[in-house]
Amino acid sequence: MTTMRLTPPPIIRTTPRRLHFKEPCDYMAHHCFKAYITGAVCGRTLYFHYYTFKNYCMLEYVNCMERYRVWQLLHMGPCYEVKEHEEYLRYPYDDDYFLDQYYVIEDH
Repeated sequence: MTTMRLTPPPIIRTTPRRLHFKEPCDYMAHHCFKAYITGAVCGRTLYFHYYTFKNYCMLEYVNCMERYRVWQLLHMGPCYEVKEHEEYLRYPYDDDYFLDQYYVIEDH
């Protein structure tokens, strides 16, 4: 003979335990929003130092740890180095005499 159970089954905890970090900035690195997981980003300081961060969350994490907004987002993707030209070419611009009609020439 089986008896029916009149009480509901015991509730088992299904939510994950909340992580606790000593540093508030660690939450930024651990709980990164999906929108901020962008891939590599290039950051720049006011003194034109460049650094490639893993994603936007890491850039914000570094700013939080430094307690000042040192790094700014420059562009998406890794930083690249622009090489200076060794030879600058001069392109002569002729046949611009049609612009003379717009100048006012004053005789003093």
